[in-house]
Amino acid sequence: DSDHVEVQVDFDSSNKVELLFYEARDTSLHVPGGTCDGTTQSCTLNYQLTNSDQVDYSVLVVTVDSDQAVVDSALLSFEDYQPVLQQLSSDVVEVRFSTSINQEYKVNMDASDGTSSTTTVECSSPEEKCNVFFTTITSTTG
Repeated sequence: DSDHVEVQVDFDSSNKVELLFYEARDTSLHVPGGTCDGTTQSCTLNYQLTNSDQVDYSVLVVTVDSDQAVVDSALLSFEDYQPVLQQLSSDVVEVRFSTSINQEYKVNMDASDGTSSTTTVECSSPEEKCNVFFTTITSTTG
């Protein structure tokens, strides 16, 4: 579901973890229902995005001790690349995705026969769209 975020965190079981969500198109922080406590060292928290078209958001993960003092924190930024795969012909596949960050991306395509193909592409177009094409090359002997 595109408007649902699930975050899994691992932490020291003597502490408590709290998550704050910041959606890029919103100006407020959102606190998900509940927190993870130290009953296990790994837990999963769920959050329902307020905007179903949301593609960029950040999660502030804060670990607090029994006195509510901050032990550690990390800001994690996420971006939904909205990938689209399209079979253009019997031997060509196009991979399209959107990004707001100008950098080099590695795209890997696994084939049904167990082989894989990897390519890198630098995305810097003003439209924030990236296209990668995978072509099957077969050898013939004669």
